[in-house]
Amino acid sequence: MEQLRRQVSELDVRKAEKREVIEVKGFIVSGLDSKVNVSELQQTLNKQMGETQQKQFELRQELVKKVSEIQSLVSAGVGTKVSIEEFNEAMSQKIDLTTFRTLMEQKANYADLESQQRFLEKLIREVESKTPAKEFDQHVNLSRTAMDELHKELLLRATIKDVCTLLDQKANVEDINSTLALVQKEVEKRAGEEELKRALNDQALVNEALCAQNCVGRWIWKSGEVKTPNNMVPWEVQALNTCPDNFLWEKSKTSVIAVAPGLYELSFGFYSKKQPIVQIHLNGEALMSVNKPQYVNDMGKENRISNVGKHSAGNVTGLTLLDFIALPARARLSLTFTGEGHGEGFFSLRKL
Repeated sequence: MEQLRRQVSELDVRKAEKREVIEVKGFIVSGLDSKVNVSELQQTLNKQMGETQQKQFELRQELVKKVSEIQSLVSAGVGTKVSIEEFNEAMSQKIDLTTFRTLMEQKANYADLESQQRFLEKLIREVESKTPAKEFDQHVNLSRTAMDELHKELLLRATIKDVCTLLDQKANVEDINSTLALVQKEVEKRAGEEELKRALNDQALVNEALCAQNCVGRWIWKSGEVKTPNNMVPWEVQALNTCPDNFLWEKSKTSVIAVAPGLYELSFGFYSKKQPIVQIHLNGEALMSVNKPQYVNDMGKENRISNVGKHSAGNVTGLTLLDFIALPARARLSLTFTGEGHGEGFFSLRKL
């Protein structure tokens, strides 16, 4: 309807334009009567009439077209509307006011709705606090595994029949008593506590004496090279040291330190192609000098050794010494080797 109103308004406007044309025509005719001749006026009027008729025809065609469009729209709108029969049928299916009020009275009020809402919120909190489904499944699987293992262990347990068989095979009271009597006799034959203490003390004294006799150190010289300028022998290998706190040695050093003072057994042996001369030094001072034909210590004692000739195996006996010396605390012992060719040897100390 609104569209129809707009189209009618447009037609009124165009009618107004037609009146204006007629007024213009009258004005032109009056002007021409006073100014132009009849032929020119007739031509102008014919021309104006033709244009006017053409415009009227165009307006008529457009008006017919708009009316047709409006009729189509109205027909389409009417086609979409329901009929009277359909409207009455739909209204008959609706409830009346009395039924509506009855149904509304049966509905829950606001207080009941709030109560139900609080109950639902409580239920949601309880559900959220419960264990998730994944963790619950894991717990079920662990429980099932534990039950299977328990079942296996129960199958491995002995039955009553097996227990009875084992009990029949056990010793009775008489066997146990006889065995205990034998054990008691053996225990009575053993040494008492006092005898055991006395034996342990005696053994401790023996062990102490043996340990004192076994305070030994032995070092080896293998390279055949000596330290200049005094031809000091470097002790390269420690073959034995039962008292490392007493015998202080460092690899390839020319001296060995004896920490504790007292009497020591000193021994050495040197081997080379020709007989060497070995000198013992105590704290940097010469203590004794030894060679093969004879060796003389600083006390004026003299011992002679005779050779029967050269052995086919070479220098088997070498130059050896076994002597006893009293050393001060932290005594530093070193040896020099003088001879032709390379040699090798050992040096040993034992605390007495």
